[in-house]
Amino acid sequence: MGIRKPAHALKKDLTPEQIVEAARMTRRAGIWAKVYLIVGTPGETKADIEETEKVLRLAGPDLIRISVFNPLIGTESWDNYQASIDIADLSENYVSSNRSGYKHENFDQIELEELRKRMVRSYEKWYYSMPQRARRFYERSLYYMENPHFGRKRLGRAIGLVPAPERKVVTRHH
Repeated sequence: MGIRKPAHALKKDLTPEQIVEAARMTRRAGIWAKVYLIVGTPGETKADIEETEKVLRLAGPDLIRISVFNPLIGTESWDNYQASIDIADLSENYVSSNRSGYKHENFDQIELEELRKRMVRSYEKWYYSMPQRARRFYERSLYYMENPHFGRKRLGRAIGLVPAPERKVVTRHH
């Protein structure tokens, strides 16, 4: 794959190939894959983020969540990057997923917020495109055909041959 790996403040030693293979194995097992990303880690560049987006599309998780790097007090990241933390901004955004008190060397806070939003919108547009929907339907159909005890009813519901189970309405009496 040849995807570059930025200097990692998060200490994640997974290669892009391992991430893609794990996602494929997860889907093959009939499990929906969810990915949580952090953008704006120290040293990260626009090229690194573009590479992350390529890996996302190769992995094809069912859901992504993205936060902006935000070192928390008492963590190794806090100790390592304290000199680059804006304490005034931190008081407003201590546990925000969208902003950070960390002053990034390549992006300002507004760029990071917009980057995070754009990545989510772009991925979701790709994920819900007709070719990707067809691919997922095909992959899941294969899984359910290979595992009929899990998939007979699920596949039947997906193609309209089996009605969805009735949902019980629970009412509370006071």
